Amino acid sequence: MNMRRRIPVPGDLAQDERFGEMYYALTKKDELCMIGIQASPNTMKRYRLEFTAEEAERHGLSNLPYEEVNENATK
Repeated sequence: MNMRRRIPVPGDLAQDERFGEMYYALTKKDELCMIGIQASPNTMKRYRLEFTAEEAERHGLSNLPYEEVNENATK
């Protein structure tokens, strides 16, 4: 079983009134960004919220708290 992780944004940027809890995400070009969990479905299609351990390390997020996600459950 391959485990992936969702990484919530810490601190003052963790919550947005309109888009809810903020998470780190990757674009299709592997660029790091933040997105609210309540963003529209069209917006969510452009981003991937799940990181592998290697991706988290590459983007400097490996020391942040995360939520484990079963990759098979999201397909």
